Amino acid sequence: MIKSQSRITGVIISYISTAIRALSKLLITPIYIRILGLDDYGFYQYIFSIASYVMILDFGISSVINSFSIKCREKGDNDGVENVMFYTLVFSCVAALVIVVFGIAIFAGAPIIFGDTINGRVGLTRKLLVLMISELIMLMFQHYFEGVILAAEKYITLRGIDLIQILFRCIITILLLYSNIGVMSIAIGDFLGVGICLGFEVFYCFNKIDLKIKYHYKDRELLRGIAKLAIALCLQSIISFLNSSIDKYVLGRYLGTVAVTIYSVALTFSIFFDEISTAIQRLYLPQVIKLVASGADGKTLTDFVIVPGRYQMVLCGGALGGFIVLGRQFIELWTGKETLDAWVIALFLMVPSVLPLIQNVCLSILTALNKRMFRSCVLGSMAIANLFVTIFLVKKIGLMGAPIGTCISLILGNNIAMNLYYKKVIGIDVIRLFKCVLKGILPCAVVATVVTYPLTLVKAHGLIWFAADGIVFCIVYFVLLWFFGFNSVEKNKIQERVLLLLRKMGGK
Repeated sequence: MIKSQSRITGVIISYISTAIRALSKLLITPIYIRILGLDDYGFYQYIFSIASYVMILDFGISSVINSFSIKCREKGDNDGVENVMFYTLVFSCVAALVIVVFGIAIFAGAPIIFGDTINGRVGLTRKLLVLMISELIMLMFQHYFEGVILAAEKYITLRGIDLIQILFRCIITILLLYSNIGVMSIAIGDFLGVGICLGFEVFYCFNKIDLKIKYHYKDRELLRGIAKLAIALCLQSIISFLNSSIDKYVLGRYLGTVAVTIYSVALTFSIFFDEISTAIQRLYLPQVIKLVASGADGKTLTDFVIVPGRYQMVLCGGALGGFIVLGRQFIELWTGKETLDAWVIALFLMVPSVLPLIQNVCLSILTALNKRMFRSCVLGSMAIANLFVTIFLVKKIGLMGAPIGTCISLILGNNIAMNLYYKKVIGIDVIRLFKCVLKGILPCAVVATVVTYPLTLVKAHGLIWFAADGIVFCIVYFVLLWFFGFNSVEKNKIQERVLLLLRKMGGK
C-alpha cells in the first residue's frame, strides 16, 4: 500500500515553486535582454516557437496514468496497474519516436520554415533545434514519471522536483550566459535542468515507489480508453501550443524579432497568471478520480469545484487587479520603455482566462470521466480560427492583432462553449458555481483596483515606489477580503492555519 503525502503541503510547495519560477523569470529575462539584446532574445523565442510544436504529441501521459492506474488501484487490481504502466510507456516511446521524426524534418527544412529571419544564422538555428528537440524528448518521459509520482499521491515530492528543476535551470543558464556562449546558453540550461530532474524521477519511481512496468494481458477496453483520453489530450496540447506559439511565429514572420520579444514579455505575465490557479488543479486529480468512481452526481461535483474555485478566485482577482494597477510601472522597471506595449497585450490574454481558471478543477472531472474529446474539438476549431484571424489582424493593425485574435478564441472556446458542455453533459450547475465562487471576492478585487489605481497617476518612479504601491494594494485587497469577501468557514480555516504556524514557530 502506497502512503500518500499531504496535498495541503503539496499545494503550499506548488505556490512556492510558482513564486520562485515567477521570480526567476523576472530576474533572468532582463539579463537575457541585456546580454543578448532584443534581437537575439527574440531570435531564440522565434526558434523555440516552432520547435515546441512537436510537444503537441505529449498525449497527456501524466493525466492518463493517473486516471487509469488510480481506478485499478481502487479496485485492488495490481496487475491492471502494471498493465496501465506498460501501455502508457509504449505510448510515450511512440510519441518520442514521432518527435524525433518531426525534429529531423524541422532541422532539414529550417531555411524554408523560418524564412529570412534566420539569414546568416542557419548553423546556429540547427544547433538550437538539436538541443530543443532533445529536451522535448526528455520532457515526454518526464511527464510519464511525473504521472507515476502523482498517481502515488506523492504531492510533496512532485512539487519539490519542480522546484529543484527551476533552480538548476536558472543557475546553469546564468553561468553559461556570463561565459559568452550567447543564445545557446538558454537551450543548454533548459536541457540540463530537465535531464537532471528526469534522472532523479526515474530513480525515485523505481526505488521509492517500487514502480513495476509489466505486460500481463491484452485489454482492449483499457487500450481504447487510454487511446481515447490520450488523443483528446493530444488535441488539447495542439491547441495550447497554437494559442501560445502561433502568435510569436506570425509576429516573427511579419513584424520581426523585436515584436516577438515584446509579445514574449506579455506572455510571461499571462503564463504566470495561469500558473497561479493551475498550480493546485493537478493535485486534485487523484481525489476527483475517486469521487467520480464512487458515482458522484452533478450537485456533488459542483460543490467540490466551488471550494478550490474560491481560493483560485482570490488569487486571480488579486493578480489581475495588481497587474492593472502596477503592470505598466513594473514592465518599465523590468524590461524598459521599449516593451510597454506588453502591458496591454497581457491584459488581452489574462482577462478572458479568469473564469476558466477559477473552475479548472472541472478539467480534472473531464479527465476522470474520460470526456476530454469535446473540449479538444471545440478549442481546436477556435485555435484554427485564431490562426487566420491573427494573421489578418497583424497585417492590418500590427502587434496588437495577435492578442486580440487569441482573446476572441479564448472567449468563444473556454468561456462559452465549455460552460455549456459542463452544464448540459456533466451536470455541473455553472450559474451556481460562478455565483458561489465570485460572491464577495469579485467586488473586493474591483474595489481594491479602483481605489489604488490613482497611485499610478503620481509621477514617481523607482523600485521603492513600486514596492510601496504593491504593499498598499495588497493591504487594501486583504482588508476588503477579510471584512467583505471571505465567509466564516474560510476565516476560520485561515485563523487555524496561522495559529498552527505560530505554534510551530514558538515550539522551535
